[in-house]
Amino acid sequence: MVDVGWSTVTDSRGRVFNRWDVADSAAGWHVDSDQPGQGGNVVLSGQNNMRGAVFRRLNKLKEGDVAT
Repeated sequence: MVDVGWSTVTDSRGRVFNRWDVADSAAGWHVDSDQPGQGGNVVLSGQNNMRGAVFRRLNKLKEGDVAT
């Protein structure tokens, strides 16, 4: 798991906005959410079909499964 936040970017029309960062080949833990294992809301992000596809089998999880 990799710490991720957000970046300020400017698009081709000159519009400025914030975009969540995405970790390559790892699940990203969003630094402004609670830490895993500490209770509260944890925000993780990752790709299911590119950049390592760390969540490619997420749709197969069932209640009670442990994600490692």
